Amino acid sequence: MIIAVKTDRGKRTIPLYHIAFITFLLFFGVGNILFALHLQRGIVPDEYARICIVEAFDETLGIPEETEKILLKGNVIEGNPFLYYWVLARIRNLVRLLFPSITSEALFLISRVFNSLLSVGTLIVTYILSRDVIKNPWLAILPPFVFANLQTFFMISAGISYDNLNNLLCVIAIFFFIKLVREKEKNFWRKTFVLGIVLGLAGLTKKTSLPLIIIVFLLWLYELMKNKPKWDKLSTFTGFLLVFSVIILAANVYMYGRNLVLYRTLIPGCHAIETAELCDQSNYYLRWKDIGQLEKLRLSDLRSLGYPGPLEYYFTHWMTIMLTRNIGAFGHKVWNNPLGEAYGLALIVIAMAGFSQLKKPTKVTWNLILISFFYIVFLYFYNYNEQLYYAFAGIAIQGRYIYPVIPALLILITLILESIKPKFMYYFMIIFVIVITLLGGPFQFLYYYNDYFYSWL
Repeated sequence: MIIAVKTDRGKRTIPLYHIAFITFLLFFGVGNILFALHLQRGIVPDEYARICIVEAFDETLGIPEETEKILLKGNVIEGNPFLYYWVLARIRNLVRLLFPSITSEALFLISRVFNSLLSVGTLIVTYILSRDVIKNPWLAILPPFVFANLQTFFMISAGISYDNLNNLLCVIAIFFFIKLVREKEKNFWRKTFVLGIVLGLAGLTKKTSLPLIIIVFLLWLYELMKNKPKWDKLSTFTGFLLVFSVIILAANVYMYGRNLVLYRTLIPGCHAIETAELCDQSNYYLRWKDIGQLEKLRLSDLRSLGYPGPLEYYFTHWMTIMLTRNIGAFGHKVWNNPLGEAYGLALIVIAMAGFSQLKKPTKVTWNLILISFFYIVFLYFYNYNEQLYYAFAGIAIQGRYIYPVIPALLILITLILESIKPKFMYYFMIIFVIVITLLGGPFQFLYYYNDYFYSWL
């Protein structure tokens, strides 16, 4: 079904599924902004620390000096990705210029609204990527719909968090890479430069984008060697993209390379740049002192100490924790989704359907699988390594850390749903996923308001 819209150039038609997506997107955008305006401080993960850094960037067009307040929150400006703070600080500067008498509270709320808009952008690009991969246009709405209804995503979107910019840049990067793979030699170098710019900006936003950068680079290298695209004469626009991509790449090499040379680590911590007297009072150090290990646990000692090995921990703990910390609201206050078992059941059934009706994946699907798989493997071993320092206390396992590849994962899940047979099972699973997504999403913030969320809003 299509709807005709009159324009100066005559009638244009808008498919009904586009209207359905736009309607859902408006509900998300308005709902998330209202949530952002009413959500109390101290709930979104690390929001206080983020706003302290943004306020430091407010005072300069460059990189500000370290402050004791920032360091005591366990954060460091020196040698750390800065793009999110710099961009948000410039927006705040512009708002102050337009409204000189604006209060700090109003500026804080505007900062939150900016983050909500970033997540709206993430959902839009997720939908465009879905439409590019999934044949059924109605099913293409499912990945952004499920993503938007993850409670932790909804909460993070309403807060001041560099995850929101990083999520947007990562899904844009995946989109351009998939277009490059699909269209092969067509504008190969132009897409390459755009991809380099977006991945470079992600690298300047958050270190968790680095695994995605490495994976996409290796897959791009494979495409380059396989297709051997011609280097045609550059247009002015493509030349601009080339120069900009080189500048962004150089900024990443300088920041991370300098850290490796000076501090022997990709991202320096407080003790690398400040006195032990000050850093010993920081949040992260006090946490490690309270529950951390003086010596990292050795893999050979895990069994005798009663701790799980890497394979056991993945299946018995990590998968469950990652699911729980996405479908529930996991911040400085925690809400465990009562429909957790229904989500788990849906994933098991979808996985079984995928194996039972296994078909040869397309080239695009293979790339989405490889991007998702290697990112998850890297994230898992990073998380597992942290547990060796904290005796498996669950420190540093955050559902939001998987968001750079969540769009790819959700598209893969939808592709499995699309292939389910017979038809009654196909419709049953689609309806089941939509229902638990709706009932298990931000709707619960309203439904359980009197029982629990009155202290959040």
